[in-house]
Amino acid sequence: MWGSGDFRLRTADGTQTVDATYVSAGFFSTLDQPIALGRAIGPADAGAPVAVISHRLWRRELGASPQAVGQPIVLNGQPYVVLGVARPDFQFPSARTNVWTPLLYAQRLGQESWLNNPRGGGFQLIGRLRAGVSVAAAREDAVRVARELAPEFPGVSEGRRPLVSTSRTGSPTRRGPRS
Repeated sequence: MWGSGDFRLRTADGTQTVDATYVSAGFFSTLDQPIALGRAIGPADAGAPVAVISHRLWRRELGASPQAVGQPIVLNGQPYVVLGVARPDFQFPSARTNVWTPLLYAQRLGQESWLNNPRGGGFQLIGRLRAGVSVAAAREDAVRVARELAPEFPGVSEGRRPLVSTSRTGSPTRRGPRS
C-alpha cells in the first residue's frame, strides 16, 4: 500500500519541499527491493522514523556518500534515519518522488490525512499476479473484496470501484480506488 504526500526536508541551505510516498511494510519487497545502497523498509521498520531516499536526492543533498545510510535527515522537523538509497531507475509512483517512509509512522504523527479523505487522495494497493492468475480473475477478486469492505467504509467507498491494470514496463500490477 502507498500514498503520496510531501515533506519539508531540512538541508544545509535551508528547507525544501520534496515529494514523498508513505508505504506499507511490504511495499519494497513487492517491487523486488529496488535499492542501490543500504536496505529497504521492511516489517521491522513499519512504525519507525526511517526513510529510503531517491538516488537523485542522495546525490544532490548527501554528495552520493555511502556513509549516508544510517545517518539522520530531518523531515517535517522530525529526524529520520536513512535506511537505503533507491536505484537511479526507480521512480515509483512518479519521477518526482524523493523519499519513502513507513505509513504506520506517518499515522502516529498524523501526517497521512490523505488516507481517509473521501473527496481525494486515498491510497493505492500494488501486487503481483500469482502464476496462472489472469487479470480478469484479479479484477473479479478486487470487485468482490471491495463489495465486502464497502459496508465498513460507507463514506469512503461510495461511488468508487477497484481498478486492476497491468503494466507493460515491468512495474507491478496496481489495484486501487478509482474516482
